[in-house]
Amino acid sequence: MREVEPEKKIEISEADLWSSGRKPREPQASGSNSPGGEGRAEPRKPDLIEMMLERGNMLRALQAVERNQGAAGVDGMEVKRLRGYLQAHWAQIKEQLLQGTYQPRPVRKVKERRVLGLIRRYLESGIMQEGLVEPRSEGTPQGGPLSPLLSNILLDDLDKELEKRGHAFCRYADDCNIYIGSQRAGRRVKETLTRFLLEKLKLKVNPLKSAVDRPWKRKFLGFSLTAQKESRVRVAPQSVKRLEDKLREKFREGRGRNLTTFLEGLRPLLRGWANYFSVAETRGVFEELDQWIRRKLRCMEWRKWKRGRRRMQRLTALGLERERARTSAFNGHGPWWNAGASHMHQALPTAYFRKQGLISLLEEVNWRTALREAASL
Repeated sequence: MREVEPEKKIEISEADLWSSGRKPREPQASGSNSPGGEGRAEPRKPDLIEMMLERGNMLRALQAVERNQGAAGVDGMEVKRLRGYLQAHWAQIKEQLLQGTYQPRPVRKVKERRVLGLIRRYLESGIMQEGLVEPRSEGTPQGGPLSPLLSNILLDDLDKELEKRGHAFCRYADDCNIYIGSQRAGRRVKETLTRFLLEKLKLKVNPLKSAVDRPWKRKFLGFSLTAQKESRVRVAPQSVKRLEDKLREKFREGRGRNLTTFLEGLRPLLRGWANYFSVAETRGVFEELDQWIRRKLRCMEWRKWKRGRRRMQRLTALGLERERARTSAFNGHGPWWNAGASHMHQALPTAYFRKQGLISLLEEVNWRTALREAASL
């Protein structure tokens, strides 16, 4: 009798981990099998499932799971056991996936009741209007912390529809800009998408916020485009006005306060605004805002000095000749005019405000841009 060889242990390397398993047989093309024959079959484009199960893709997925070190599922398998399990069973699993016979196991039920309860309370929170809370029976309040997340989930179908139509677009949460070649085409797209959102997703488009217009007349997330053939990203005028309104309120609150203390409270607002808009490609607006802020500060200081004699004393102390200080202090013009006059520029130059703690929007933007460019090298 012939001896039976002992069973060999099979070692599978990481490179071969995903290569086992076969694809379903392809139908044979009729015709000649010879090279250059008329009946030669064209190479078949892989299906989505085959691209998903491609070795490199599955290896990246395994590595991501191992890095995450998540909890075990209903089968109780720990992450550290997964690689060995796949080495033994991947061929069978891949075969079932390709043939369409794979049956996934149930998922473990999202257990944190407190988290689920918190999400539910956000969804059920009302809306404050004119001091009264109105209850909600559907949807989620706009502006709530869940609104952007839920918008991205729901409007994923809109993204797919726009991609299918071949449109160029940008979307963030429920804010979307679509770029069309003509006004006529824009009106047609607006009409069909309004109908799509209403019929397919049961969403109503806000007519007051929606329009067909030139790109440089619209804004998106605070940005706009320049009216040039080679358009550049700029800060939208509405965003500039909103910042100016915030700063006006700050300046009103800062009347009579110590300048250094006031600028300390102003820095987070200016730095945050410069950081957000630092990707803008046009920089003139930052320099204009810097000049406007310094004039507002000079105006605030002029008001703080109140009377002519006090103003003359301060101007003299800040370096003006006595006669010029006296003439400037009693010129009879208002605070805003004096804030832009040469005597206040000489008494309170840019260097003076920097010493007190004022930051420059333009310098902040240039600095952050340089950091990004250095990081990309």
